[in-house]
Amino acid sequence: MRIAVWHNLSSGGASRVLFDQASGLVRRGHHVEVWSPATADHAFLPLDASVEERVLELSGVDGRPRSLSLREIVSGRRDDIVAMDQHGRAVAEQIDQGDFDVLLANCCRFFRTTSIARQVTIPSVLIAEPLRELFDASPGYPWAAAPPGWSGLIATLREAARVRGLRIQVREEIANALAYDRLVAFSSFTREMILRSYGADSTVCYPGIDLRTFRPAGRDREPFVVSVGAVCADKNVEFVVRAVGNLPDSHRRLVWVADQVDEQVLRRARAIAAEFSVSFELEQRVDDARLVDLLNRASLMAYAPRLEPLGLAPLEAGACGLPVVAVAEESARPWSMESPVRLPARPYPSSLPRCAGCWPTPPNELPWGVEQ
Repeated sequence: MRIAVWHNLSSGGASRVLFDQASGLVRRGHHVEVWSPATADHAFLPLDASVEERVLELSGVDGRPRSLSLREIVSGRRDDIVAMDQHGRAVAEQIDQGDFDVLLANCCRFFRTTSIARQVTIPSVLIAEPLRELFDASPGYPWAAAPPGWSGLIATLREAARVRGLRIQVREEIANALAYDRLVAFSSFTREMILRSYGADSTVCYPGIDLRTFRPAGRDREPFVVSVGAVCADKNVEFVVRAVGNLPDSHRRLVWVADQVDEQVLRRARAIAAEFSVSFELEQRVDDARLVDLLNRASLMAYAPRLEPLGLAPLEAGACGLPVVAVAEESARPWSMESPVRLPARPYPSSLPRCAGCWPTPPNELPWGVEQ
């Protein structure tokens, strides 16, 4: 098959899945070409040389909050969404000229869905994930009114314009998603989120991990905890630091592997680490070799993101024979309950030592079957 792929992804698990998908499809004899705007993160995991990648410019879109003009408010059309539509039209024209069989679209880091499916003439599949900030409290709820009281005419108009802009974005996200022939979800949790947000059904397709890369290396385990993910509020960094602070003094070392860092969250995490006498080490944008090395030397992975749609990190850790203690929340719940290398933790920091059981016993002597 000739498969056209589109994405506007930042670094992280979704980019890793895209990398594995494109490489795997090529190995199976398919022809794959990838389109993306310049705003995508192309340095995180560069695609294989056998995959042709076309980067198109995207002006006027950077994902930052912006004030709507009076014209946008009255017309119900946001300039940044119009710019993304123009990008999608340019991509669709190239795809239609290339005699492709199907479009496989990934998420947009700014809008989650784009209008490309409305533009192409071939069957289309979207790997969907609604923008959490619009449909869930993350951490605040964007539709809640300001506190009661006199706020003045200007402030009232600004608030009305903000809500108008969000409503336009929700309208376009839903319409774009429904234009695809099929929606794919990476977990049952995401499928339910799609149903609640878009009113549409989707097919659950759990992504795999590369067992040629993530595998046991026979290294000696060392007394430290590892966690993988962006340093941001959603990844619950402060919780993990406090949890490690409940371990014995000799094991209060946490190595956090991050692709992105919110400096404010990092400062709070470092302050809590100092309070709990935790050695907090941050490693940013490491390559696979370094990540596999850490997963083969650590004695435990702590995993506690809030409402994570799907986490690859615990699966990669398990493939390296590393025990994982996770908060049994949303997509973590089924595999943490069933897998022999993962145990559910209650959502308070002191549960980490109890869930770790007999750790720091060597992993090959743990009763969880981590080497099998």
